[in-house]
Amino acid sequence: TTVTLNALNEGWWDATGAHGSTNTNYEAGGDTSSGIEHRDYFVFSLAGITQPIAGAQLSIPNPTNGYLSTKASDTFGIFDVSTLITALEATNTGQTSIFNDLGSGVSYGTTTVSSASNGISVGVTLDASAVTALNLAIGGQFAVGGTLTTYFGGNDYLFGFSGPSLGQMVVN
Repeated sequence: TTVTLNALNEGWWDATGAHGSTNTNYEAGGDTSSGIEHRDYFVFSLAGITQPIAGAQLSIPNPTNGYLSTKASDTFGIFDVSTLITALEATNTGQTSIFNDLGSGVSYGTTTVSSASNGISVGVTLDASAVTALNLAIGGQFAVGGTLTTYFGGNDYLFGFSGPSLGQMVVN
C-alpha cells in the first residue's frame, strides 16, 4: 500500500543557530540578502502507518524562482535528525548544534538540482538507512534535515521564497 504523508512542519535554521517557529520558508543554501547558510527540515507523522515501510520518497515543491546558483547544478542532501522535534520546531537563537545536525550524520539520499528545478517538486528517493529509521518511528513523528552539500558561500540557494508548502513523503 502506498501512503502520501504531508509535512506537519517545515522550516530552516541558519548557521548562527537561529530559527523562528512561525517562518515556514524551507530554503537551503545561502540567504538571498546576507549570505548566511540555511539548512531546512521537514517533520512527518507516521501515526497512521500500520505496515512495515519498504521504500520512501520526498517530494518538495520548489517555487518558480526557488533555485539560484553560480554553478550549473548543486546537490541537495537529506540527513537524519537527532535533535528532539520539539527543539527543532521551537524559536531559538545560538543553537548551532541544531543547524549542524540538519546537514550531517546519516545521509538518507541526494539529488541534483539546477535551474530546471524551478517551478517543480524536487524528489529525493530515501535509501535503506532512511527506511530502517522510518520503520523504527512508526506510530510517532519523523524528521529529516536538508542542505545543499555543494554550498560554499554566497548567494546560492534552493527552495528560496518558499513556504508554507505541502512537502510530502510517499511511503510504500
